[in-house]
Amino acid sequence: MKTILPTVLFITLSSTAFAQATVGTSDAYHLGVGSWTCERMVAALASKSTEIDRGQAAGWVLGFWSAVSVYEESDFVDKIESVGGTKILEATFNACQKEPASLVGVVSKRLVGNSRP
Repeated sequence: MKTILPTVLFITLSSTAFAQATVGTSDAYHLGVGSWTCERMVAALASKSTEIDRGQAAGWVLGFWSAVSVYEESDFVDKIESVGGTKILEATFNACQKEPASLVGVVSKRLVGNSRP
């Protein structure tokens, strides 16, 4: 019994983590707002939610782009800087309005890909 319980627990936790990692069409595990549907994020940013949700949504999007810039070439980083956070957030909001069932992380990843030189 002592060896069976840890094995069952490991399999259960592994299955749960795998199920969460394969949500939607993403090949990544998105934490926080990245795992929200676009519909939820649009509602949060459109003031239909709490200030905390609005702050989380904006912070996640800007944090995602900031993290991406760490691994990119300088001309891409320069492009991000010239566009600025407000326009990046607006672009994400607009893209999410068109794809309410998509995950914010998936839409954000696509926007990054489309923004590369």
